[in-house]
Amino acid sequence: MKRFLVTVASLMLSLTAVLAQDNITGYVRDDSGDVVPGATVVVKGTSRHVVSDSEGQFTIAPEKSFPFTLQISFVGLRTQEVEIYELPGEPLTIALKTENLLDQVVV
Repeated sequence: MKRFLVTVASLMLSLTAVLAQDNITGYVRDDSGDVVPGATVVVKGTSRHVVSDSEGQFTIAPEKSFPFTLQISFVGLRTQEVEIYELPGEPLTIALKTENLLDQVVV
């Protein structure tokens, strides 16, 4: 019985490690390097999305196979798309540029 429980526990840990490998993590910053909490990160073409935390960090598990596009947006900052061709070896750092709304005329 003890051997069975050890085997089941090992399988569960292995499965958790395999599933965790599909997660993509990263940080969202603005063009001056400040963190952007509350930025939306979407796997383009799916309903899969997450919101960056108070440190600008996000973790997302895509539903699509490679390659796919991450779309990162935040109010007042320009939306950016990042092509993902394989799992990155380290967290991504996405820098969103400030959206210049002063040039627009509203009629």
